[in-house]
Amino acid sequence: MQKFKKIDWIVISVFLLIEMALYLSFLILDMNPGTIDTTWFKYSGVVLCLIFSIYCVFKKKDKISLFIPLALVFTLISDYFLLINTDMDLFIPGLATFIITQLIYFLLISYKRRKRNEFILNIILRILISAILIFVASTLVKIDWLVSLALIYFTQLLINFCYSVCLIKEDKKYLIFVSGLLIFIACDINVGLNNAHIIDGIDYKIVNYLMWLFYLPSQVLLACSNLVFDNKNIQKI
Repeated sequence: MQKFKKIDWIVISVFLLIEMALYLSFLILDMNPGTIDTTWFKYSGVVLCLIFSIYCVFKKKDKISLFIPLALVFTLISDYFLLINTDMDLFIPGLATFIITQLIYFLLISYKRRKRNEFILNIILRILISAILIFVASTLVKIDWLVSLALIYFTQLLINFCYSVCLIKEDKKYLIFVSGLLIFIACDINVGLNNAHIIDGIDYKIVNYLMWLFYLPSQVLLACSNLVFDNKNIQKI
């Protein structure tokens, strides 16, 4: 892990304090929907994650630190399409850019692992599982491009989490990245429930609330993980 200077601790502290303030603000305000629109509170939190991850790039000055901010750029594009813009036609590009986000995280893990067999196996698994899920779903109900992309996206996220666990075996410091992906999954389970509305008896106001309860912490953890990724102990392909 990088050695932190005084300025680094100040930047990290300010970042976390602002994120905490934004997080608590929209969580409290969302308990009484309609009082104040919290959309920009939420979006600003993710923008701040991107800014912090870029700070990490300038601090570390290595190639591996470029993956996280690049992923967060596509995350912000997705959030704009899915959160700020209410045009349903933009949900498809919103999901497409989220898929790109997960593919970047896959490349990050693969770059760190540097094992060709794992990389090839991952690609095969992603294609195979996505195809099976789409086929099964299409036999049960009529699905469209939006549902297909959602299944592909969630497959990438789930496999990324499973694959990232390998990093913990290498070094416990990567637990921060793995935790970010795990909380990301918790968020997206609630996103799926909120959009599908297939389970009776669920209070979907709570489901909607839980989405952001999990989402911003996941992005903060992923942004902070840019501090711990390094090029040490990488085996060549």
